[in-house]
Amino acid sequence: MRGAGGEGALARAALTLLVAGLVTAAVAWLFYPGFMSYDTLHALRSARSGVTDSMWPPMVSYIWRAVDQVSTNPSAMHVAQLFLLFAALFTIVAVLSGRLVQAALFLPAYLSVPVILGTVAVIWKDVLMAAFFFAGYAATLLMRRSTSAAGAGFLGLLALLLIAIGVATRHNAVAGAVPLFILLGFAVAERITGSRRWRMMAAAGLAAVMIAVSFGAKTALDRYSLPSLTPLPDSTAFFIRSVRVLDLAGASLCLKRNLLKPLDPSLSITDVAKLYDGRHINLSPGLLARTGSDARVDAPWRDMLLHHPVCALANKLQLAAYLTGANRGGQFLITAPSIDKNEYGYQLAASPLRDRVVAHVFSASSWLVYRPWFIYAVATAALALAMWRRRSSGEVVVLYAAGASYFASLVAMGNAADARLPFFTTSALLVVLVVSAVPPRRRPADGSRP
Repeated sequence: MRGAGGEGALARAALTLLVAGLVTAAVAWLFYPGFMSYDTLHALRSARSGVTDSMWPPMVSYIWRAVDQVSTNPSAMHVAQLFLLFAALFTIVAVLSGRLVQAALFLPAYLSVPVILGTVAVIWKDVLMAAFFFAGYAATLLMRRSTSAAGAGFLGLLALLLIAIGVATRHNAVAGAVPLFILLGFAVAERITGSRRWRMMAAAGLAAVMIAVSFGAKTALDRYSLPSLTPLPDSTAFFIRSVRVLDLAGASLCLKRNLLKPLDPSLSITDVAKLYDGRHINLSPGLLARTGSDARVDAPWRDMLLHHPVCALANKLQLAAYLTGANRGGQFLITAPSIDKNEYGYQLAASPLRDRVVAHVFSASSWLVYRPWFIYAVATAALALAMWRRRSSGEVVVLYAAGASYFASLVAMGNAADARLPFFTTSALLVVLVVSAVPPRRRPADGSRP
């Protein structure tokens, strides 16, 4: 698809809009006006009444505030993030595979995965972040294939903006953005220098600058409310220390010895076992109420890493097991099929079809082929085989790395094991699986590899 222009480019753009629009309309209609959990309504209230904290990234509220200018129906936000997601995924598969039919067939297959359908049914920031990341990645792919300097420049700036917005929508999003920025830096560098040595150095430098600027902008947005620039309370330290309390609790159960004694001397290992639930921070309120989430946790946490690394790792592996559906039973919080009570009067209308679909999401999530860990394993094998046969490009590897690094950040810094959290990782690896399993019609890039 390099150098595509004129009527062919317009036809492909029209097909992208058509397919993404139809799929968006189907999903938005089925789950109208979109499921809304506590997180969703927090973002909506902040959009309409003003941002007062950064426990959840304010960028989601700012985006919703912009969407509200078009329509205050919450379905508008649902439609906006779905359309961006589906248009980006269609473009990515079309470019990497060289087949428009494969791209069109990918979307219904993608939505057949229960954790994907259950997540896109809800107006969640996980979908929004993934949509911006995929859109930025798609713009980078098109930039590398553009024969117009002006067109490439526009696509490069667009990719930078889209990925930077994605970084601001989740506190750990920068982990997934790093490989995307590296590819974008390489795409710029290959246009300004012909030397491979200088190209790699320029790519590294550009990527470092983009990462620093985007994360710096995200940090500023977390500190000041727009447009008033009112300082916001810092919630970062509280969040990190709450996670450390949970880490100590999990390691304590592994050791069968209470590592939380410095925080609450009256706390016994039996108490920890009763109060701690590693699946979600909201399921351990009693534990956090007794220990607090302050600076006292830092020293015991460091001591745990130094003297009990095996149990520290075991606790994180348990979290990873829930995130990937490697646990017994169904996947944890695969969707939130309701609209929480709210002051706006938003509620779901009766829909037997929607209820049957939701029931299928829950029941099918226990099938092996739909477990995220199984998808990750098959995608990894498909990519390895494609690389061994020299059928894969560096661009596909970058997408895999983005998904993997984002997942690693969920495990390292996460305080919950909701099945929706690795949505970006699961989506990215599904794309990797599809484009690796089927040989591309023609080389997806111009022969260069990042």
